[in-house]
Amino acid sequence: MTIRRFVFILGLFATLQGCVKHINYNDPNLTLNNFTEQMAKNQSSPYWTGKQINECSYSIPVRMQFSSRSSPSLNPIFNLFMEYDNFCRLNRGGRMASEQDIKKYSCVGGGGTEIFSVYFDGRPEEEFYLKSTGHFYRNGNIFITTTLSVDKEVKDDSDGFMQNAKIQPQIVDESGYFENETLAEYRLAQSKPLLCSSTREDLRYFIDISTKSYIASKYVISWEPLPRDIKYSKDTFQFEPKIVVRKRIFNRLYPGSKIFNDGSVEIKVQALSPRSPWEKVVLRADLEIKNKTNKYIDMKALSLHFGGRVYNSVNMLEYQNKARRGNDLTKEATLPPNSLTKISLDFSSASQGESNGNILNDQNKIVFDKKTAESTTLDFAVSAKLEVGGKPSTFFKTIRYTLADMLISDHDQPEKLLKQECMLTDMGR
Repeated sequence: MTIRRFVFILGLFATLQGCVKHINYNDPNLTLNNFTEQMAKNQSSPYWTGKQINECSYSIPVRMQFSSRSSPSLNPIFNLFMEYDNFCRLNRGGRMASEQDIKKYSCVGGGGTEIFSVYFDGRPEEEFYLKSTGHFYRNGNIFITTTLSVDKEVKDDSDGFMQNAKIQPQIVDESGYFENETLAEYRLAQSKPLLCSSTREDLRYFIDISTKSYIASKYVISWEPLPRDIKYSKDTFQFEPKIVVRKRIFNRLYPGSKIFNDGSVEIKVQALSPRSPWEKVVLRADLEIKNKTNKYIDMKALSLHFGGRVYNSVNMLEYQNKARRGNDLTKEATLPPNSLTKISLDFSSASQGESNGNILNDQNKIVFDKKTAESTTLDFAVSAKLEVGGKPSTFFKTIRYTLADMLISDHDQPEKLLKQECMLTDMGR
C-alpha cells in the first residue's frame, strides 16, 4: 500500500512538472500575472480555472493526503516555489528567497531589491497536521491559493508620481473679505487600486480636494472642474486650479458703533447673533442699556426691527433681585438710577410671511461680498416699553447703517486694535 502511494505521488509530481514545460520562461513579454494564470490552469482540473474573484489570486486544487513533510518534493508548495524560481531566474534574472513568514516568497534582484513577491496559504500543511493528529477534515479538494503582490517598480513609480505632483491653486478673491487662509487640500489619488497585473500604462489618477471644515462655514467658494483622468508620466505633474472666493459668511452683526438714545435711556446693541431658523429663539443680542435718570426704570419689553421683520425679546434678566430670585428669567428688567446694565437677550420673530429682506438668508446667515455690503443700507430700529419712575413711557429709535459697517467688529480686526494701542502709548509719552 505504501509503495502504491509512493508511486502515485511520484506520478502526480511528474505530471505537475510536465504540465508547465510548455511555458516559455524566456519570453520577455511573459508577465508574472500571465505566468501564474498559465501555471494555475495547467496544474488544476479542466473544470477549475484557477482564478478567484481577485484577479491577483489563483487557486490550485490538490487531492492528495500528505504522509510526510520531510520530503519537499512531496509538498505542492515546494513544487509551486520551484516554478516561480524558474520564472524569477530565467525571466527576471533574480533568485527566490523566503521571508521569516514562510508563506511569502520573494524574487530578489542582484542588488537585493525585491522584484516581486508571492504568497501561498498553508491549507495543505493544515490538512497534514489534522490528518496526523487524528482530527477530522472534510473530504474533497484542498486548494493552494497563490496571491501576487503589486509589481514593486510600478508601485514605486506610482507613489513617486503622486508625491511629486505640484498642485498650486490660484485664489481669486471676489468677496473682498478673504484673509489668505488655506481653503482646501489637494492631492493626486488613484482612480482604481493597483493590481498585480497593473502596468504603467494602466496608471490613472484624479485630483482629490478636501475643503477644511471651518472654511466651509466661513466662505462661499467654487473651483473650476478638476481633471478626473490623469495618466502616469515620467514628468512631474503640475496643475494650477482656479479657486474663487465669492462671498464671506458672517455669523454676527455689530451695530454697537452707534447709540440709540432718548432723554432717559441709551441702548447699544453690541452684537447680534442669528440662530437656526427652525428654533424658537432666532436671535441673541448683547446689549448695554444706560439709565440716564436718577429714577428706577422698568423695561417691560424690547424689540428689534430690521430686514422686514420685528424681533421680540423672549426673556429679560432681572439683575436687581438676584438674592431673591437667583438667575430666574423674568418678563422685565429693572434699571437702577444712573446705571449701566449689560445683558444678553433672546429674540423670536413676530412677523408672519415676511422675508428676511436682503440681510439673512434661509439659514439665518449673513452672506455677502464686500462690494455689495458697502452699497447696502439697513434701517435698524430699537423699541421698548418702559416705566420711568412709575410712569409709562415708550422708546423707539431708528438708525440707518451701511451693512459693511456692521459686519466686522474691532475684535475681528487685530491690526486696527494694535494701531489704536500704539496711538495711546504714543500719547502717553
